Amino acid sequence: MAAQVQINNVDATGACVAVTGFIVLSGNYPTGGDPLNFAAAVADPSFVGMLAGIASSALLNLDVWSMGGSQIGPNYTDYDTVCVKAGSPAIISPATGAKLKVAVLATPATEHAAAAYESQYTGDIIAFMAVFTKNL
Repeated sequence: MAAQVQINNVDATGACVAVTGFIVLSGNYPTGGDPLNFAAAVADPSFVGMLAGIASSALLNLDVWSMGGSQIGPNYTDYDTVCVKAGSPAIISPATGAKLKVAVLATPATEHAAAAYESQYTGDIIAFMAVFTKNL
């Protein structure tokens, strides 16, 4: 397991489902981005609610950011998301459509090599906010 999605909050009161939480990195980074499987997400230890799950067939939006304070000095973390549409009609699958792309510590415009994550990544607090369609 290299990127684990941990759900902190699920808000399904509006027209869409808004989900917030954290991404925990471990193991090795694969070239092209670490898959984020929202269908296999687990409850964050701070989750309060009935179900830390997402009943949706399409991811609409995904934002990620570092909350770990590791952006001090010349070495800082840089995360980006890559979402791929598939099928007909084309949608972003919550299970297979999103990846977390990680940049090299010293040069953020360069993608991290396929290798073990450094402690700066595995110790970082990576937050996310995702919006999904609501299954009716």
